[in-house]
Amino acid sequence: MNKEEYKRYNRQLILPEIGVDGQEKIIDSKVLIVGMGGLGSPIATYLAACGVGTIGLVEFDTVDLSNLQRQIIYSTSQIGKLKVQVAEQRLRDINPNTNIIKYNNVLTEKNYANIFANFDYIIDATDNLATRYLINDASISLGKKYVYGSIYNFEGKVSIFGAKDGPCYRCLFPEPPNAQNIPGSLELGVFGILPGVIGAIQATEVIKLICGVGEPLIGKLLIYDALDMVFKKVNIRKNPNCPICSKTPNLKIIGNYHKISNLEPKTEEVEKIEVKNAYTIFCNNEHQFIFLDIRDFCERKKTIPNSIHIPIHSLKNRMDELDKFKDKCLIVYCQEDSRSILAAKVLLAYGYKVFVLDGGMYSWMYEKLPLIDNI
Repeated sequence: MNKEEYKRYNRQLILPEIGVDGQEKIIDSKVLIVGMGGLGSPIATYLAACGVGTIGLVEFDTVDLSNLQRQIIYSTSQIGKLKVQVAEQRLRDINPNTNIIKYNNVLTEKNYANIFANFDYIIDATDNLATRYLINDASISLGKKYVYGSIYNFEGKVSIFGAKDGPCYRCLFPEPPNAQNIPGSLELGVFGILPGVIGAIQATEVIKLICGVGEPLIGKLLIYDALDMVFKKVNIRKNPNCPICSKTPNLKIIGNYHKISNLEPKTEEVEKIEVKNAYTIFCNNEHQFIFLDIRDFCERKKTIPNSIHIPIHSLKNRMDELDKFKDKCLIVYCQEDSRSILAAKVLLAYGYKVFVLDGGMYSWMYEKLPLIDNI
């Protein structure tokens, strides 16, 4: 370390558990973060500040206004920009000594080997199950430890998988649940501060692994309840018959994640209808149009009058309820329009005529158009 680094990391250097040797291990380490959203933001920020020598960022998305409530590495002026580019600049501002490697693409079974090979540790900061299972299976097959983290509503979980004689994610959840029962990432409510807590814990666990200090969460699942402010740890046993981390793994399952997707993407183009045009249809009581609300129950304090309600995660199972509207046109809406686009693609594939309400309920409310209380 040079003089500048001694001064920068002074508060860590004086910790006997870390010291010069530990700090040099941190500087020499290479950590990959898969996902630069709510979890990835605090993880990357703290790891760069701590002095991790190389940080890899896997993220395909751009900054959206709806991200800013919890993804603290981004700001309003950066909406529309690539997350990896924005994050790289922010991390360089925090610590110019850290080498940032960007992967502006989706992690897949075709590219994981080339990406993972460059790093010592992997951090799961994703928000979808298909990528989560891929990270697990890929890390185990390549002999990489990885730190798992997940958030939902007011609850977060953290663990370490891939350690010698330790369990993996499939020991906890051998097979993914049925696709119909999986809410997509766009449907999940998240308390804005929660990713900061869980992300900081994930960063802590990585530093502990790097320095070889403390008791990492190997074989333990940490569960955090923000509402009750309770932390609890649950033991996870290694499954001797696990298809991935047992003595006789079945590596053929790597890449077989298509069934985990909740709503398969379709190629059909989705047409949007402006709120004012939709309101004209509403006022004229044009019976060939049906408003379909795909939000979850907890979001429906207010709704457009005479709407049909089928939550997006139940859509495929309840498609028969829409059979009587096959000769009509559905106007699909959610809070904004992201989930509506997904639902519309599914409906198009089933042969329905569909429009997406542009801007969703937010646009309808902004125009002060009629709403009713959902009792």
